[in-house]
Amino acid sequence: MSGAYFDVESFTLKPMRLQDLPSANQTTGQVFFVSDAPGGASMMVSDGVNYRQFARGVQTALVQTNSQGKATWAFPVAFPSVPAVFPTVLNTGGGQPFLCEIETVSATGVTVALKRSRTLLNPILNLGALAGFDVFGGTVGANVGVYMLAIPLTA
Repeated sequence: MSGAYFDVESFTLKPMRLQDLPSANQTTGQVFFVSDAPGGASMMVSDGVNYRQFARGVQTALVQTNSQGKATWAFPVAFPSVPAVFPTVLNTGGGQPFLCEIETVSATGVTVALKRSRTLLNPILNLGALAGFDVFGGTVGANVGVYMLAIPLTA
């Protein structure tokens, strides 16, 4: 058999507090479990200059809007604090683009509201005709997909 084969069931990292980590330039390549890392407990590795957190706690979902054009996502696992949330509308219907606004976000979930843009009046005879025209007054409706990405804050 060529190469190496490792049969590892588990490994243990020394638990540390953030303030007790040795200087990063003394621990290049070493990994520590830091119980009070920014954003929640995490493994941290030294790159010889700084400590970096391993990607952890990222959650994703595809949710659908309700009849009011809103979508709510309850995180499967609550975050230790309010995460950064990135919604992206799945515009499969063609037509005008959507505007997606985060209405509420907490450590346990997020709600977004979609608005759809409208085409301008055709023909525009005078600028007065645009007074009160809501560019994002188009209807959204139910079952518009919204991809969600939630990432714990680390700083």
